Order: sequence, then structure tokens, then C-alpha cells
Amino acid sequence: AGQILIGTGREGYDIKRPIGKRASRISVIVLSSSIEEQVVLGVGAVLRKSFYTNDIRFVSAAGARYQAFRVVFPHEEDYLLIDSAGRALTTALVRRRLLVSLEQGVVTSAPAKTDPWLVLLENSLESITKRYPLPRTMFLVAPDSVREALKGKLENAPVGSLRLSSESATVIPLAPAHLTDHLKLGLVPETDLELELLAIFAGIPRG
Repeated sequence: AGQILIGTGREGYDIKRPIGKRASRISVIVLSSSIEEQVVLGVGAVLRKSFYTNDIRFVSAAGARYQAFRVVFPHEEDYLLIDSAGRALTTALVRRRLLVSLEQGVVTSAPAKTDPWLVLLENSLESITKRYPLPRTMFLVAPDSVREALKGKLENAPVGSLRLSSESATVIPLAPAHLTDHLKLGLVPETDLELELLAIFAGIPRG
């Protein structure tokens, strides 16, 4: 699906305008993603036929949401971004506003008396903590129908041993109210947060 430049850093800190700066250490973070060629061709053909356009660009969903979050929550420095859509679960770690770790998986069966969603989450967090400590703040992106239930699971998840701090985590479910300063939302019976985050990403100036 291509590559997205998601961050530039100087001396370990995120900078928005690196041109003309002096530094002993510069870092560039690029999120790369790939899709099978036949899938791209098939989806592209459907979109061209349905919308009569050839202006089609495939982007990484995780990278697009991360950049949208930087716009919606510009003052948040360190957080986990947990995105649950159907059986898919994506867990991203942001440190100093830079995306540094990404874990993706699909909820499958689990041993008796265990929650498959929590098992996958714990495995994802364990992978992340092999390199980084977990932050206190967790953002949750999930459909309306399961948002509160998943928030409760996160608040009670037995992951305290993976965190350096004894303070309880702060779980913030993304809600339409967070996006009203960046989008004009129509009157619809159920919001689509994934689509709204993509719209915010599409509105970010490039170049």
C-alpha cells in the first residue's frame, strides 16, 4: 500500500519542520505497508467503476489513524492506541508523539475460561514491553456497540505487571465529541469513527 512519513526527530524529539535545523542525530520514521497485488487491482477496479475516478491511493490504516490522532490530541505525548474492529486488534505505542511500536492480530479461540480479546491484547502488550515501558494513557477506538464493554475490559485487564508505574491506567474511548472541532458530522443514527479518522487524515496538508 506504500509508505507514509509519520515523523521526523532531532535528538530523540519530534520536530515538525526539520529543514534548516542543526543536530547530531536525526531520525525519520516511515510506516511501510503492503497489500497483495490482486487485492489492490480488484479493489481499485470496483472503486473506479463505482465513483468514476482514477484518483485512488491506498494507505496504511494504522498510519492514517495515528496521524489523525496527532491532529485531534496534539498535546498527548505518550499513549497506547488500541483499535478494535471486528476480530482484528491493532495496538500502537506512541512515545514523544512518535509511533515506535505496532502490533496487529486477529482474535481467535482461547483456553477455557479466558477472554480471547484479552488474551490477544496481553500478548500484544507483552511484545511491546520487550522494548518499551507502557504509558499510563490508553486510547480506545471501537464501534458504538462494544465501546463501553471493551473500556471495562481494559480498565480491569491484568496487565499491571507489564507497567513500571503502580498508578492505574487511564482509558479514553474515542467518541464523536472528540472530533467535532475537526469535522462537520452529519445527523446519522450511528457514527463511523474509522471513517471520520480517515477524513481527518485526508485533510492533513502534505508537502
